[in-house]
Amino acid sequence: MTIRDSLSMDSRTVDSYQLGEEIGRGGMAVVYRARDRNLERDVALKVLHEHIAQDPDNRERFVREARAVARLHHRNIIQIYGFSGPDSDFGYIAAELIDGPTLRQFFRQAYVAYPEIGVMLCAQIADALEHAHGEGVLHRDIKPENVMIGADGVPRLMDFGLARVLDAQSVTLTGSLLGSPAHMAPEIIEGREYDRRVDIFSLGTILYYLCTGHLPFEGTNPATVLNRILKGDFTPPEQHNPHVLRGLGLIIARTLARDPAQRYATAGEVSRALRAYLGQLGIERAEEEFQRFYAAPDDWMAGAGPRLARALTRRAAERAAEGRSGWATALALCDRALLYEPQSEAALALVAGLARDQRRRQKAAWLVALAMVLVVVAAITAVVGAGQRDRARVAGAISAAQASAARA
Repeated sequence: MTIRDSLSMDSRTVDSYQLGEEIGRGGMAVVYRARDRNLERDVALKVLHEHIAQDPDNRERFVREARAVARLHHRNIIQIYGFSGPDSDFGYIAAELIDGPTLRQFFRQAYVAYPEIGVMLCAQIADALEHAHGEGVLHRDIKPENVMIGADGVPRLMDFGLARVLDAQSVTLTGSLLGSPAHMAPEIIEGREYDRRVDIFSLGTILYYLCTGHLPFEGTNPATVLNRILKGDFTPPEQHNPHVLRGLGLIIARTLARDPAQRYATAGEVSRALRAYLGQLGIERAEEEFQRFYAAPDDWMAGAGPRLARALTRRAAERAAEGRSGWATALALCDRALLYEPQSEAALALVAGLARDQRRRQKAAWLVALAMVLVVVAAITAVVGAGQRDRARVAGAISAAQASAARA
């Protein structure tokens, strides 16, 4: 009996699972809402396509996904309940059922105005990857479609179908290019040895997408996309979205570095960098803040502008207090604060104060320059009128006058 025959039967059962509606479909499998009759709970049942299941190598790859993910226990990774044995007529995985959208379905262009949303989300995905990597599992297919957000506002990484287990039992798929082109690290494209930093690169593509509304590597066909990845050719994110601060732009650029050695070494480093960036904006708990946003996006965005503007203005004031060396950074921070709240009195006042200080400094510099000119003119006149034996004394007087003017 084939899988297709079995699923067309009235019972529509797969071992102990009663199938319900189809909720997803991909190149390897169909996902059903199903009822586990033994444990009396609903699950997401991922059933291999018949032509996949009949191939021993593909079946091994599918089982490897189940075994790999079953070892992972993290709030941001979908939980695996069970999978088909070697004697089953089917290849399937029973997983936690998430009632919520994928990241691709969830994302709206309006969210780009607040790149902090993408930062909060990606910090949690980075935590999930740190856990998976610690268990020796690579994902290799991180993309918006493989992140789901539950009703509780917790993002969960799923579909480790392309995972490679970093141990002696790993199965090598030679001659095949696995993954989604727009999110694929250059070392995979080139067929070189790779490690956990391929997932960091893919996470960087999602972070870029959430902060700008664009993928970093775009093209009219997969070949063009792959070529741009190999060249490291992407537009700086702040050119797409002025709300991307320089610090965030540097984090994104490092995750997308062409050379793996130039990327963050671990996903934990990415998470810490993103959380430090949020901390500078007054967002201390990414998980809780994202849940508040997810529960009421419009309300969150309505209040976020003034709150972020206040945090940016505080940072600007700190830099301004450092003196002239911090003025340029302070003005840049005020500029970003005014993007979030154009009528921010604190930011406008700080900009006005910096402008006054700059004018005073320019006026003082002009007076010093004028004094030096007058001193030099007087000294030249004295030299012209002095005899040869007095010129050395006059030259000394010029130097003393210049030093005196500089101190003024």
